[in-house]
Amino acid sequence: MKFLYEESYEKKSILILKGFISKINFLEDFIEKLFSDFDFLILEQLIENIDHSFYPLFVKPLLKQISLSENQKIASKLFSFIIPKLNFRINSYISEKWKLKIIEQKKDLESLLDSNKIANYTIKCPTVAVLRKYQSDGIKWINFLYKFGLNGILADDMGLGKTMQVLTFLCSEIYNTDRKALIICPSSLTGHWEYEILKFFPNFKPLCYKKNKKLDFDLLITSYDSFRNDYCNFIDEDWFYVIFDEGHILRNSNTLLYQRISKIKSSRRLILTGTPIHNSVEDLVSLFNLLMPNYLGNVKDIPYMNSKMSDSEIHEIHNQLEILNKKHFHLY
Repeated sequence: MKFLYEESYEKKSILILKGFISKINFLEDFIEKLFSDFDFLILEQLIENIDHSFYPLFVKPLLKQISLSENQKIASKLFSFIIPKLNFRINSYISEKWKLKIIEQKKDLESLLDSNKIANYTIKCPTVAVLRKYQSDGIKWINFLYKFGLNGILADDMGLGKTMQVLTFLCSEIYNTDRKALIICPSSLTGHWEYEILKFFPNFKPLCYKKNKKLDFDLLITSYDSFRNDYCNFIDEDWFYVIFDEGHILRNSNTLLYQRISKIKSSRRLILTGTPIHNSVEDLVSLFNLLMPNYLGNVKDIPYMNSKMSDSEIHEIHNQLEILNKKHFHLY
């Protein structure tokens, strides 16, 4: 029996494997093999047959893969399947070894479900900035996204210091490393970003992008117009972070700017905007696809966006958006 199972796994005989992993002992061995090579093709075909107790183990590996272009689509698809089905009750027949692993992951995942359990953040670089409580909370949240391999949207209202929150985190994580960050913003704000860095983080070297000039920097600042015109000068770098200030500018996925922005390689992405939904929910889908490609799919893939809504449904959505807008920050 064991030989047949091993042969089935090696040959990727999905139908036979489905039968084997219905039994806990084979399922545990199957999970072990998956984590040794993370075979996406097998996981994609068998995820529905895996006991939900094991799903917490897949969250972090999938989140990390979502940011990698090679496995992005499959990882996003699997992640969107797993998240609604996370089962925090553990099958009693699972071995103690795996129970302990699942319990450990569950503890880490608690902060995904309860923002009050997000760990505090210690700033690692010199700064003269004095932060308010809500700004410290925002930095803590950005670090939470970073630790989980997530991109995100910081959607504080205008004037609440999104720039300072982002710069504090970026400079803290870049300090004494060779990491580099890219900040893309409207042309009217490039000078503001540079000024804030020089004023509050004097140990760092910001640079406002100028064509054909290659100078030393920690944080490169450019406008959306410059990026659209000179995008080839940016996409070869593997950025630690890319920041999209006034990110609602990217709400139309059919533009040349959006297509070129999508080519950027980075460890993480963060959108700053006080209006993530500018005209319609379609805007949010476009932004989401920059952060977690294929997680929501395209607009045409979302049923309720392709049907006429009643007045009561529209009213309910407006109420929900009001509630969302009153929250200090949002996790996407």
